[in-house]
Amino acid sequence: MNLRKSLPLLFGSAIVLVGLATLPQQAAALGVNLVQNGGFEAGDLSGWTEVGNTGYGGVACGGAPEGSCEAFFGPMGSLGGIAQNIATTVGGQYAISFILNADGEAPSALQVDFGGQTLLSLANPSTAGNQTFTFIAPATSASTMLRFQFQDDPSFVYLDAVQVSAVPEPASLALLGTGLLGLMGLRGLIAIRRRATR
Repeated sequence: MNLRKSLPLLFGSAIVLVGLATLPQQAAALGVNLVQNGGFEAGDLSGWTEVGNTGYGGVACGGAPEGSCEAFFGPMGSLGGIAQNIATTVGGQYAISFILNADGEAPSALQVDFGGQTLLSLANPSTAGNQTFTFIAPATSASTMLRFQFQDDPSFVYLDAVQVSAVPEPASLALLGTGLLGLMGLRGLIAIRRRATR
């Protein structure tokens, strides 16, 4: 067996493994968005259900961090916001991401939950401008509620680019990697055997 001729096969296998290791992150970023009107580009809250204190909320267009529109919320005295039921698979993992912009004044608060699991809970949230938040959470039913609740007595909290996408199962990725490596190894062995018989 000529080791020099089989080196490209070995390096090819390593490249496949590196590529597979990055797939879950890429899928989370590029997966199909399961949220309706997640960027509020409809110019309203269609696709969402208003919950709690519904005063001082809506959609503004122009100057949004992504696209043209973003939602704003400023309920006074108690929490209120929006919710949406997402079609999910029981036991599946989901990447949830969104952009928030809060003024940090008091009293203000925000809470985000997915299927009853609290993803984010802040009192008098920061004034750091547009901040992107990303979480991975499991679904426990075929329909999972994503809910955003806010209170901002002096001003408003802005929300944009809401996305929920399924994350591929590690077992599926490992199976794909094993299959690819097996196929590459078989091709290499056939090529080496052919050279040896000449």
